[in-house]
Amino acid sequence: VPSDINVALTQNESIVPTEASKALYGEQEVRVKSGEYIVADVPVLFSKDRDWSSVVVDVDTESNKAVVKFAGDSGVEKPFTLYIIQGTTNSLVVCPSATAVEDITIDCTGGVKFTGDFPQTKEVEGNDVSVSQVILNKVKYWVADGLVGTGAQGYVSDGSEEEEEEKVTPTITFQPVIDGINSVIEAVKGTTLSILDSTPVKDLNESELQNISVATTVVTIAVSTSVMLGSLPQAVYLLIQAILGILSAFGFRRKRVYYGYVYDSYSKEPIDAAIIRIYNMEKSLIETAITDSTGKFFGNLPQGEYTLEIRKRGYIFPSSFIKGKDYPIQNVYGGSINISDDKSDLEVAIPMDREELSGSRKLFISFKKILSILLSILNILIFVAGIFIFIYMYSKFPNTGNLLIGLIYIPAIYFIGRSIFGKYMNYGKVVDGKGKGLKGISLVLKDKEFNRIVNKRVTDHKGRYRFVVNKGVYILDIDEANYKVEKVDKGNEIDIKKNNGIVAKKIVVKKA
Repeated sequence: VPSDINVALTQNESIVPTEASKALYGEQEVRVKSGEYIVADVPVLFSKDRDWSSVVVDVDTESNKAVVKFAGDSGVEKPFTLYIIQGTTNSLVVCPSATAVEDITIDCTGGVKFTGDFPQTKEVEGNDVSVSQVILNKVKYWVADGLVGTGAQGYVSDGSEEEEEEKVTPTITFQPVIDGINSVIEAVKGTTLSILDSTPVKDLNESELQNISVATTVVTIAVSTSVMLGSLPQAVYLLIQAILGILSAFGFRRKRVYYGYVYDSYSKEPIDAAIIRIYNMEKSLIETAITDSTGKFFGNLPQGEYTLEIRKRGYIFPSSFIKGKDYPIQNVYGGSINISDDKSDLEVAIPMDREELSGSRKLFISFKKILSILLSILNILIFVAGIFIFIYMYSKFPNTGNLLIGLIYIPAIYFIGRSIFGKYMNYGKVVDGKGKGLKGISLVLKDKEFNRIVNKRVTDHKGRYRFVVNKGVYILDIDEANYKVEKVDKGNEIDIKKNNGIVAKKIVVKKA
């Protein structure tokens, strides 16, 4: 190494690579010093002897500068940490092209300035460099971690650089989406301005317009989800379960195990958004789950025996219609479940009966349907008003922050679409020759390879049905002695390419 610098292992400064009695192997972190001051911590690969005779280590303690450059045979293949004496400085500039302290200036070519609150991270030559402050042996240093051979200087900033950075427009991700939002805004901007300029909206400031715009999307999502699930508490609970699912996916929560599914005892249709409470044999509540769109539920239970309680508006549990077997459905819930392994799937099937409605109950259901329709209409009006206010706000205050508010309308569009169309999509129908839906028709789905019935459905009062199945090839047929199939839309053989696929076709039947 050059005579004006000292080197030793960072973790044990008594071991000096140039004087070691034994060879060093693998990657070792070497601390570089100039006199009593630390200059760098450098990862060195000791796969062979290393030559540091041409290494540049230059320090100016008076002007708070340091530069380090490594040659090709130095063994330094990864970013390292540079130390610069801080003194009374409050900011740091990194000069990537510096080869000596004379090259380091506050306005150096390609310089990257770090000012304001620390620690902070910025990109330098394609690498993320983190700058912080530390006191070692009573000396205060700037610490720049992630450099690949460069110089840096501490300096006193009056805050003007920070103000300039705040004026710079940040890099926008999702650029195609942003461009699309801009296109829509431009297409309707003139009309929106002319309409809202004649209303009290024109007197609102930017902050008030932002609040209204964001609030309308939040209301849209909340009301749409409530309408979609039929219950606001269920919507809140489903949101919590979704968050827990995300935590599980990232390893912050133990992965949930599939335990089974809940279904309609008459139609055999999966029941979504049913709340399941799981009790141990001492009647203590152990866990709560909610079924997904395919009726499935999951949990994290240790080995043992448990009982279930299921609640869903409009349904009764336990089923009095299904006792024991329900061909072709297997493993029908019989009053308890036994978990033999906390990592294995169980797949218990839980039937629920539709509630018999009294006159007052029917009136309440009818009122609820009307209210749901009115809420959907009101939600659409609020959403459209929010869109117009957003366009008006961005037209008056065209900045990146306001433009990004447009992104939150994307989930709002999704939820409002699901609430309006979700219940009417992906259903097949069994009809007679005149196109009238037939109630109570039994349909079966057979596995083509083994020619065995794997699922069954019964049409509702409108003749509707659907199967939710895993990937495979199936044959769709009816199981009725008084009817025979005349036509199946696009044939009765269905090839499902992925799990939770939907089988929903129009079937024309006639009396046998």
